[in-house]
Amino acid sequence: MPTTFKPVVYADNKRQDGTYNVKIRVTHRRQTLKLSTNMYVAAHQMTRALKLKDQSIIDEAKRIIDNWRAIVGRLGAAADVMTVRQVVDYIKQTEQNNMAFELDFIAYGRKKAETMRPDGYRVSDRLKCVGAVYRHGNT
Repeated sequence: MPTTFKPVVYADNKRQDGTYNVKIRVTHRRQTLKLSTNMYVAAHQMTRALKLKDQSIIDEAKRIIDNWRAIVGRLGAAADVMTVRQVVDYIKQTEQNNMAFELDFIAYGRKKAETMRPDGYRVSDRLKCVGAVYRHGNT
């Protein structure tokens, strides 16, 4: 049985500011889970039946769902014996592993500068140099 995804909004998820959280309903082997997203919609972005009508929200939900479908598609036949919870855990783990590594060069440079002495030599460089001179003098 295939895994299906659908963006949904529930009336009981209304926040104090009048917005609703968009959830993605995952159905697998007749079991469902509803996963929260970081998307929120106001009343004017939905129909009275709580169906999404704002195209930017629909497009973002579609992007998430397409990504999740690709992840589940890579499981192949293994997905047939998994529960919906296992499928969702696999999706979350795969997304977390695919996050890009980012290095802030400015922060790294500042941190490195803190370990340097005013004359430009690090303490560990001086110890290496002293150790080399000591070893050279004892040979």
